[in-house]
Amino acid sequence: MQCSTCGTFMPTVTGLAESQKQCPGCGKVFGEDNRCPHCHAIAGLLETLAGAVCAACGKPRSVTGTSVVLSRPPSKTTTRVRGAALRLLGALAIGFGVLSAAVSTWLVSGATGVVLAILVGGSAVGVGALFLRSASKATEADSKKRAVALERRILDLARKRGGTLTAPETAAALAIPVSEADQGLTALGIASMAVVDVDNDGMVHYRFVDLVAPAVRVRVETDVAEDSDFAHSADANQAKKAHER
Repeated sequence: MQCSTCGTFMPTVTGLAESQKQCPGCGKVFGEDNRCPHCHAIAGLLETLAGAVCAACGKPRSVTGTSVVLSRPPSKTTTRVRGAALRLLGALAIGFGVLSAAVSTWLVSGATGVVLAILVGGSAVGVGALFLRSASKATEADSKKRAVALERRILDLARKRGGTLTAPETAAALAIPVSEADQGLTALGIASMAVVDVDNDGMVHYRFVDLVAPAVRVRVETDVAEDSDFAHSADANQAKKAHER
């Protein structure tokens, strides 16, 4: 099976909706068991202190054995605080290592002091470097989680709006800055999930081909009987005028 949104191939036997409830590529949720009774969108659940809510409309929903529970990304404030704490610990550990090395060489002279300085100072500096690396990885991972969560919200919104969005429209609907909405839409465009169109006013429209509502085709059929009666009447009138002449 292939995800209709991002094109990720997922080998299954009984079908995507039955064997796999969420695409590992874009995070799209499948299956009627994940359809919200309020907004009728097929979306995952977000766990809150008050219970599970729909990821699309935010209204309460019940969790079943086949429900897809999405991980809520940490807030920017939490990410910044955690990253700052790890960086502070790293800087303190490196500073302690340098200071310990200096004290060791001052207290113990000779080769013994150098070895002690390397052991104590090097260990502290290594620990500090690990803290700094962890801070960098945590920040990068949190940024990816927020980006994926934003893309899911944008795809859900595009599904509701007929497959076409603009940055201002997306920002207003999701209550986010226009710059953040533009970044999310641009990322989806780079991933070939959206086609970019520019209207005459310079407004950029992101069109999600797989989500665009199909055009309604109206078939007009002529009434053969009415056409035949009209032609027969016209011929009769012409014959009558010719006879009168």
